Amino acid sequence: IGVGREGATALSASLNFIMRDGCGMASTLLFTAAAASKFRGDVKRWRLFADLINDIGITLEVAATLVPRHLFLPMICAGNMCKAICGVAAGACNGAINLHWARGSDISDINAKFGAQHTVTGSLGLVFAATFARSVSATSQLTLWTLYSALTVLHIVANMQCLKLIAFDHLNTSRIDAVVKAFLLAMEKSDKKIDEIIPLDTPMKIAKSEPLYFGARSGFRRLSAYPIRIGVSFNTLAHLSRRDKMSLSNLSSRIKSDQYVISVGDINGKKKGQAILVAFGIDANGRVKSKAYLHAMILCHILQKYDISATQFQTLEEKNIMAETTAAARVESLWSGFAKSAHRAGWDLEGTELRSEGYELSLK
Repeated sequence: IGVGREGATALSASLNFIMRDGCGMASTLLFTAAAASKFRGDVKRWRLFADLINDIGITLEVAATLVPRHLFLPMICAGNMCKAICGVAAGACNGAINLHWARGSDISDINAKFGAQHTVTGSLGLVFAATFARSVSATSQLTLWTLYSALTVLHIVANMQCLKLIAFDHLNTSRIDAVVKAFLLAMEKSDKKIDEIIPLDTPMKIAKSEPLYFGARSGFRRLSAYPIRIGVSFNTLAHLSRRDKMSLSNLSSRIKSDQYVISVGDINGKKKGQAILVAFGIDANGRVKSKAYLHAMILCHILQKYDISATQFQTLEEKNIMAETTAAARVESLWSGFAKSAHRAGWDLEGTELRSEGYELSLK
């Protein structure tokens, strides 16, 4: 920074280094505060996000030499911020991935081998870089950027293929969406008893098709247009569901017994439309979250049937109450069969971790 520029001093170079590293530290702290609780529910997406943001950071640093002088420092600062965010996301996700590989084994052994793998790949990279550096001066900019772009795409594609090999046996929002959808469709089409086992996709099969990008579903579709808000606060539930005091009291008692409550309500205070609101008790475990999501999907399905069949209700509240009552009865009859089917397919319901708004209710 400052090397090769007339008038550059050691002080200016030091200040540039401080500015660049300071931006990286600040982005590390801010990103950790914003996303630390979200990694567990979407390990694969966050791991691929880390690779993408790292490649963006490297590209910004490489391209900084091609921009006007006044843009050089902002670009290297932005590049370092991207690489710092990558460090946070990759570190958190690598820990979860190593725990997955270490089941029935020694986590310290897995971590040691993981570090050795990075050392070997880094050493090979240095060898290739040293060999390639001799011919850089004789290579055109277009060729260099073409090679760089191709290697970057190869890096992302290779990481995507590697992530598809990781078959987590716990359910997150994307995986439970697919599993519950298959279970409910199978129950509709078959004449099996409600407590019989339904063949479901295994973790390995789901791993090959689950979405790896945020905002992409890759074939995973919900059973209805009603969005599901997981882990809302009690204030949000009370405000958006428009319930009276007696009804809210009943919900409070259900929180204590079931560790979750579900209600139909407005999407938010401004937009039109309705959503399924799910609130968890403070002691809700993975099985409770799995049952709550099954309950929410059943409720979505019932509401959608009402919409398709144009069932007449005097008021919207009457429609919601009828759907909630029907869904509550149906989930109790289907839960045992779903739990058995998921266990047979290899899913660990105790480890379910859904994408949530982060609230848990503690009632005294």
